[in-house]
Amino acid sequence: METQHCLSVVVGCPLFLRQLPSGPCLILDSDTSTFESLCSELHPSEHSWPLSFQQVVLSDLSGKNILWRKYNDQRFDGPWEQSVLENDYPNLRQVSTISVQAKTLADVLDSQSFFQNVDSEFNLFIRQGDPLQILEGAKTWLNRCNSIILRGIDVPIGHRSKCAQFLSSNGFSPVEDDNPSIWIPQVMKIKASYLNKLQNSVSVLLNQFSYQSLHPHLIGLTADEVLAHWMASPDFIDGANQLFKLLRMSSREFYEIPEDDPCMKALEALFPYHFYRSLRPDLDRLDDHKLLEHFCTNGLKEGIRLEDGVEMQYAVRALRHVFPYSFYRRLCPDLTDLDDESLLLYFCRNGLDQRIDLSEESVQSFAGSFPVSEVEVLKSRVKELEQYLDLSREQVNELRNALMAANKNDDQ
Repeated sequence: METQHCLSVVVGCPLFLRQLPSGPCLILDSDTSTFESLCSELHPSEHSWPLSFQQVVLSDLSGKNILWRKYNDQRFDGPWEQSVLENDYPNLRQVSTISVQAKTLADVLDSQSFFQNVDSEFNLFIRQGDPLQILEGAKTWLNRCNSIILRGIDVPIGHRSKCAQFLSSNGFSPVEDDNPSIWIPQVMKIKASYLNKLQNSVSVLLNQFSYQSLHPHLIGLTADEVLAHWMASPDFIDGANQLFKLLRMSSREFYEIPEDDPCMKALEALFPYHFYRSLRPDLDRLDDHKLLEHFCTNGLKEGIRLEDGVEMQYAVRALRHVFPYSFYRRLCPDLTDLDDESLLLYFCRNGLDQRIDLSEESVQSFAGSFPVSEVEVLKSRVKELEQYLDLSREQVNELRNALMAANKNDDQ
């Protein structure tokens, strides 16, 4: 399809060959019958260039469901309701309505083999549908468009002015001020010195960001050729996002990583600060961030390995929930004044060498025997109290009997 003529993308198949532009054409239409009718009357003398066709309805969003209305005049086929058109076109009649899933013009052009060549450009003819939504769906492909011709009917009245605003804001200008139907890219005058400086700057940036790593087939090409590839890319925003992602994944100096970077957040959450301070007591005055920076800038070069520290960090966190504090204090009475955290830290530093049995069996035995022994003590104390109470009752009875005998003797 690639010839000396630029490819023309025609939205809305015309009735006659003479209505097609010269050169190869890609015709996009909602109905195949119009294109079949056109091809049945095709004579090489009328249009000698290749024609290709794709049945599609274009919109500003992919997958968008649209009610497509067909009229007795195909120029009006599109999403417009008859009530919008009947005041200006009273003889217009709606023939049918179908529900279709729309595509964007960018989707269509992405799938065309013709545009695999980064130098490929095209002209756009819009004869059917909503021209504003079609233009919005072209997205960055407008960067490779040489001209835009609006051939459809201006419906609703004044709708074309919205298209004019969109095209003006995207770097296009009308060929004639009084004819807003034909638009071409604006040509800006730039000083040669400024253009050369800009070209060199972009080339340096592309080389710095390893643009060739995204496109291995560019390896070995000159800086100008790499720059030409980047400038011809239709989706430069996606390319910029890929370069940014590549940059974030590449190695960086510690000071180059922002504080809200996910890598920094993860490193701050995982770094074993206590372990690193135990290895380097001279750094105890540093706060956590400075300590992390020291490890990244110096500790790695010194060969300090933190695997054990990371493991110990999680081991201590788990141990904190299961450590037998009461049992350990009973075994080490001199540590009873320490709080739980200090007691656990003491055990990690010193208790492991004391060969104290803190096995599950010992802890369970202690936990099981402790309350039983206390109950037994209480029971024995209760028995003693009961015995003392019985003796007291006997003594009271003896005292009562003695008092009664004394009273009798007095009476006599």
